Amino acid sequence: MEKNTDSKSNVEQRILKAAGKIFAKKGFKNASVREICKSAEVNTAAINYYFGNKESLYIEVVKHWKNIAFEKYPFDFAEDESNPPEDRLRYFIKCVLLHTLYEIESPWFGTFMSRESIEPTKAIQELTEDSIGPAIDLLFSIVKALLGKNANDETIRLYSSSILGQCTFYQYSPHIIKKHFEISTLSLAEIEKIADNIYSFSLNAIKGFTD
Repeated sequence: MEKNTDSKSNVEQRILKAAGKIFAKKGFKNASVREICKSAEVNTAAINYYFGNKESLYIEVVKHWKNIAFEKYPFDFAEDESNPPEDRLRYFIKCVLLHTLYEIESPWFGTFMSRESIEPTKAIQELTEDSIGPAIDLLFSIVKALLGKNANDETIRLYSSSILGQCTFYQYSPHIIKKHFEISTLSLAEIEKIADNIYSFSLNAIKGFTD
């Protein structure tokens, strides 16, 4: 069987999209190859042919949608140390929220990552090494710059975890947010509003500590 590049790309895209939705809903263990193939409208042998096995497909789904998120909303401005640390923090927070909440590209990706945090697989290990770890290190560097002479490892970790906790609350608690906070949809404008609020709250706390 000879692979055609164009058809392979199309088939792979359909499988990745279908697999992402099903993995997000059911998790790795409960998602079946047959169900994914049926949703993608491909032969049941397609996953082995293009990805090797279900676990390899799962890891590829994580990488694929992570790449889309990071390419569309890169941390480049936050990484540039010539920019003011306050602006870098605002940009970092906005990127984190867009990576996990903005639903235009992949409405299930936030759910997918939430499930991965609760039921970790090999995929989250690779993602931590490749993306999450470097992003946390970036936040550490921004918080350190904001703390100035008051910076120490413990304080940097505490403020950084607080910032990330505020960001991930919206990812991990969608039902609570809809019911009690009256936020029914997370549009781009709503996400920017949330980012500004987290930024202001966090920056004021850091500035209060340094004064």
